[in-house]
Amino acid sequence: TLPNELTRDGDFRSAAGAFGTTLIASRTMFGAIPAAPGAAIAPVPFMTRANALSDPTLSVTPTGALLAFESEVPNPGSSGTTYDFYVTRLDVDGTPAAGGDVRVDRSGGGRTEVAWRGENWVIAWHVGSDVKTASVSLQGGIDPPGGRTIATVAVENFVAHLTISSMGNQVAVAWTTHGLGVPSNTFVQRLDAVGHSIDATPFTFTGSGMLGVAGLGTSALLVYRSANANYAVSVPQAPMGLGSPAILTAGFIPDGVVGMDGRWLAIEWISKRPVRFQAFDSLLAPSPVVALPYNATDRLVSTGAFALGHDDANFVVGIVPTNEA
Repeated sequence: TLPNELTRDGDFRSAAGAFGTTLIASRTMFGAIPAAPGAAIAPVPFMTRANALSDPTLSVTPTGALLAFESEVPNPGSSGTTYDFYVTRLDVDGTPAAGGDVRVDRSGGGRTEVAWRGENWVIAWHVGSDVKTASVSLQGGIDPPGGRTIATVAVENFVAHLTISSMGNQVAVAWTTHGLGVPSNTFVQRLDAVGHSIDATPFTFTGSGMLGVAGLGTSALLVYRSANANYAVSVPQAPMGLGSPAILTAGFIPDGVVGMDGRWLAIEWISKRPVRFQAFDSLLAPSPVVALPYNATDRLVSTGAFALGHDDANFVVGIVPTNEA
């Protein structure tokens, strides 16, 4: 099993103030809620499909959740298969709600990202060179069907990473592009409450990788990598302009995730073997770097294989080594 990252940006508060997360095992989706920090997690199967499932993203609200995932489908015009994006609403106990799986779009090679907006969800994904968004209602309706394109990257590039975060009555969506022989850049664009672009064009930052974007009340913070330094950029609500990039940490971070709990920014990343964790206060002053314990026989993997979230009192981190089933 490979884990989805934990729900982010304060989307989820269970009765115990803990986290919810999802795991998949081929055609079955599991849910898990730790009872307390450090407690063992007992995944419970809650959804089984006839075709293989992958790349789940979960956004939980006090009245239910939205689960976005990919499902294997026949590839039209060939004997092989491909993956399509779907969303499914869940009741508060994790039971799939009436209406079943709703197809969003064909797969673009990366999972659908989800942000809760208080009255609806905004989802973002990419297909080919197009970055797309849509709104999902509490009843599961998608507006517009198939999504809207908010940006198209150059044909020689491809979207390598995409993430989304709520910030007040707006949403920030960010992505990176990579390509052979062309510059790698990080982009961020602000959306309204239903996923329409507010900015005429995305803001662009030169950098080879993005750690993420995290909401903080009515603003967000974009964290990205450029050369051997990691930068933070304040993303306020439109029409205010973005802040200037500030060096957050020096040194190369090969892959990481970022989260914010309303008071602290946190980064989790892999440096050689240990997974490391560091928090920053509202003025971006850093705490000491913490190396998380691990099994010395494991070889930790990077992209998509570790997680960062928070509850009311703690950050929650998770990793998966490659030798686990």
